[in-house]
Amino acid sequence: MAPGPRDEDVRPGFVAVGIVLRPFGTKGELLVQPLTKDMALLSRGRRLFLGGKAWEVESCRPHRGQARLKLAGIDDYEAAQEFRSMYVEVRQDELPPLPEGEYYYFQLAGLRVQTASGSLVGTVDRVMTTGGGNEVLVVIGPRGEVLVPLVDEFIKEVRLKEGLIIIEEASGLL
Repeated sequence: MAPGPRDEDVRPGFVAVGIVLRPFGTKGELLVQPLTKDMALLSRGRRLFLGGKAWEVESCRPHRGQARLKLAGIDDYEAAQEFRSMYVEVRQDELPPLPEGEYYYFQLAGLRVQTASGSLVGTVDRVMTTGGGNEVLVVIGPRGEVLVPLVDEFIKEVRLKEGLIIIEEASGLL
């Protein structure tokens, strides 16, 4: 069995919106684990990237918490098999703008992280998916690598325009 994708497998300038789990059926559909709450990113007519190539979405249907995705040009089981464990990507510049106070994870990379009392923790290297239900900020700084759960309990404020994230000083976190 091939290893699953890693965050660093997403190409620069792109965002992963799903991971292909396996082919679904015999007509080229892909069973995809969405990595977004905005399922419009997988809707009919959208342009997605898979394996470094652009594909047009013919259809996308929910299936037990996942998505059955049909892309034009992938028409049988064998063709769909080639995409197992690959990220489904969109270009960053094609993402819809978010409401004030919301952000895409890729926007967090490079932001400074400090505690509520003003102590520098470091800079966000990346957002890591743990598989445990929440993502984690990987922060590199004077204390080395610090992992900060990306949950309201620890993240007090994200100020994109200032390039800053304020975190709670929790016992055992730092």
